[in-house]
Amino acid sequence: MRAVRAQAAADAVAPPPILCEWVVSIWLQRDPCVESLTGRLACMQGYNTRLEDRDRGSEPVSEATACTPDHPATVAASKRLAQAVAGTSVALFETDMKRRFAPELSYAGVTLRPRTR
Repeated sequence: MRAVRAQAAADAVAPPPILCEWVVSIWLQRDPCVESLTGRLACMQGYNTRLEDRDRGSEPVSEATACTPDHPATVAASKRLAQAVAGTSVALFETDMKRRFAPELSYAGVTLRPRTR
């Protein structure tokens, strides 16, 4: 009788592995405001734009709840992307400002100067 039970357990199909899959993307987020010497005058509607930089991956995990944003592989992907975009972030914001805001505001006679910190 024991041999039959052992055979049945050996023939059982193992469940498929649980995969933690992720896509980490870089976003340009902007909340444009107009300020003067006396303070903030107005803010336009903020927006987010997803950039082309992405990191994808998957990794088997022991249980579905192990796949969270603080999963080590996801954190590593986030750090890689942050380092990759760090050198180009100033240029990205300048290009975005010239493309989105300069034309609209110049029609109103407003001159744009980035705030120095």
